[in-house]
Parts: sequence; structure tokens; C-alpha cells
Amino acid sequence: MNSEKKKKYLKEYRKKNKEKIRINSKLYYKNNIKYEKERKKIWRKNNPKKWKAYILQMRIQNIKYHFNIDYETYKSLVKQCSDCGKTEQIVLHHIDFDKNNNNLSNFKSLCRSCHRKAHITLTICKNAT
Repeated sequence: MNSEKKKKYLKEYRKKNKEKIRINSKLYYKNNIKYEKERKKIWRKNNPKKWKAYILQMRIQNIKYHFNIDYETYKSLVKQCSDCGKTEQIVLHHIDFDKNNNNLSNFKSLCRSCHRKAHITLTICKNAT
């Protein structure tokens, strides 16, 4: 079978058996999720530089999406917690709790525990009123 005939045959087959193909592919992926996870784990182990570059790229995209600031500005803001002084696991906190207000004056760098405390305080205040 030449390539044109093969392409035409496959196109017709897919058209006729669309539902069957969809069900079979769903079953295949459902049954092979753990193998897919294992394959990704192996890839991360064998390609650490590519994995770190991917993680950095995702982090930069998240910062641009959530805070609408560039990565360098973000790095300068998250040096240490403004409440307790810790330098590990620092996150940016919206002071007024409005995620749409991305002014630099509305950001406060907090460690994860202080950030959690800030949100717990807000929840308690909301429930009290």
C-alpha cells in the first residue's frame, strides 16, 4: 500500500470507528497512568538540567500570571520574611487580600507559616462579623 492509499484508509477508518478509538485510548491511558508517572520520574532523574530549566520557566510564568511582575522584581521582593526574618520558603502576600491589586506597595514577603497566620486571621475576622 502506498502512502497516499494508507493515509486515505486510516482517515476513513478513524472516521468510521471514532467512538471505538476514543474508548480504547481512554482505557489505555487509564491503565498506563502509573507507567507514565514512572517514565516521567526517570526522565527527570536523567535530565536534571532540562528539568530545572522547565521548573524555572513554570515559576516565571506563575509569577507573571499571579502578580503581574517580572522575575527579577519578584526575586528582589522575596529575600526574607518581613514578620519573622526567615529566609527560606518566602512567598508574596497581597496585603489587602485583593489578588487583582498588583501594586508593588501591596506586596509583603512572608514565610509560609506567617502567610498561613495572615490568612487564618482574615478568616477569623470574617467569621466574627
